[in-house]
Amino acid sequence: MRLLSVILLLATPAVRAESLTGVVRCQTQAVANAIVYLGVSTGTQTSSPPVVLRQTRGEWTPRVQLARSGGVLVLKNDDPTLHVVHLDLYSGTNLPRRLLTEAMPYAGYEKSFQLESFREPVLLKVSAGNGETAVGYVAVLPHAAAALTGADGRFAISAVTAGTYKVFVWNETYGTLTRDVKVIPGRATNLEIEFTSAAPKLAD
Repeated sequence: MRLLSVILLLATPAVRAESLTGVVRCQTQAVANAIVYLGVSTGTQTSSPPVVLRQTRGEWTPRVQLARSGGVLVLKNDDPTLHVVHLDLYSGTNLPRRLLTEAMPYAGYEKSFQLESFREPVLLKVSAGNGETAVGYVAVLPHAAAALTGADGRFAISAVTAGTYKVFVWNETYGTLTRDVKVIPGRATNLEIEFTSAAPKLAD
């Protein structure tokens, strides 16, 4: 008679991740290019592809992007003209800090900039220093719990564990607002976020 040994493998149940979806509006109009992120203190440090911001026909494209702390920002010039670029950091109520001034003299020129390992979300503003008005924005976050709204104002943040969070929303025209949200396991969580008016723009 063969002796069969039964091995019981006890595994800790995986934490179920939910999704957080919603829409951002102002007076019934959809707000595109709004940055929506959760106020969590940190995230898993994983490698992420470089974020590329292009100067094309005098405009920065994409105008608004998301990046991870410690990643790489690549500035590219697609125009056959000189652009002088300023990169400024905005953090909370602190005064902006100039990170970079770079001359981009010809089409095909590019500059890679190593982002700091920011522990809190910060906003980078890319502008021109030779009388041009084009601007671009890059939100740098220490975690992946963030999204941009589309043309319809909708967003989706995946892999959100159950809990209570503070949701931050920023838009170039409407400024910043916050909302509290509770993510419940097994239940869809949807937010409707409403700006009431435009906010002062960031200083040039």
